[in-house]
Amino acid sequence: MWKSNRIFLLITLFHLQISSLAQSKPFLLNGTLKGIQNGSIAIHLIDDNNQKFQLVKEAIVKKEKFQFTGTIPFPFKAYFIINDSLSTSEFYIDYGKQEIFLNIDSLQNEIKITGSKSNQEYINNYKKQINPFDHSMDNWYNDYWQLLAKYNQKLPVEIEDSMQQISNSIIYKIDSVNLHYIKRNPLSYVGFWEIYQKIYNNGYRPIFDSSFRLLDRRLKSSSSGIFIKKLLEGGKQIQIGNKFPFFECVDSSGSVINNYNSKLKQFTLIDFWFSYCSPCISQFNGLKKIYAEYKGKGFEILSISVDKKENKMNWENVLNKYQLEWPQYWDQDQKQSSKLAINIFPTNFLLDKNGKIIAKNLMPNQLSYFLSKHL
Repeated sequence: MWKSNRIFLLITLFHLQISSLAQSKPFLLNGTLKGIQNGSIAIHLIDDNNQKFQLVKEAIVKKEKFQFTGTIPFPFKAYFIINDSLSTSEFYIDYGKQEIFLNIDSLQNEIKITGSKSNQEYINNYKKQINPFDHSMDNWYNDYWQLLAKYNQKLPVEIEDSMQQISNSIIYKIDSVNLHYIKRNPLSYVGFWEIYQKIYNNGYRPIFDSSFRLLDRRLKSSSSGIFIKKLLEGGKQIQIGNKFPFFECVDSSGSVINNYNSKLKQFTLIDFWFSYCSPCISQFNGLKKIYAEYKGKGFEILSISVDKKENKMNWENVLNKYQLEWPQYWDQDQKQSSKLAINIFPTNFLLDKNGKIIAKNLMPNQLSYFLSKHL
């Protein structure tokens, strides 16, 4: 009897802990924005669609002062947009009363918030561990843009491959820091939101499974934790070696399509993009040249736009402007592709004749080189 009572007590305490974690609590954020007498400031949450975060997302700046209030189920990561144009670096808001100071001349500096334990943890613990690798990534981008300028935006394949290997190495180190941070701090909201953000922004990587498993079950069972789990499950489907999970779209004439088997050739590129994506559109000329050379030799491109419903006309205008010859499809509002953790554009997948993914995110020069060797 004593043993069963003890078990019942432990279960009860556990559920009380979960209930306490999920229960929304109020916060008050008083802010100073040095350099802006009057204007607007909007707060953007990393998980901006979670209905459990109840707060007004825009405030008026008056005489350099602003205020945000609301209720939140747990601390969250966010950033500000000032006057619809200027963005700040990211920060963490906690429960209770907090004070934040911003300077219009240094919005990308680390933001310190009095009263936020999570933000203090973020700056003093997490950022100190991750900063060296973030700096390495910044240096990589600088080197990459310089190389693009040197080679007139057309890197030789061997240089492109080498730069990708360096990038992958840095990314792996960043992912490893995240994993070890969560291992040491399984109930850390900082660790939780960092893994959330990386999965959502960068797509699935196997190491994210390990990081997610290390989180405390109370975080994993939260609404945002359940969303992470779904992203992981979706992202696993589009790994190299798997068959691409085609989904229902409409074509440029408005007809629904859900059977792509007849479209597959010896090699097929699935290209995700949207009509306001400059990096996506910048690849069109390269893809058009490749298509002209290999379309009769067993190569196909299937483009899938993720444009929002209100941007349909712009999608159609872009198609007319660039006269893309290959099939064009529309995943309206990114309803299906988001389930696969495809949130960066352009994203592409090279498939074999059976629909199996054999490569991901090839630049046009890499794709051209591959086809020259295999077709």
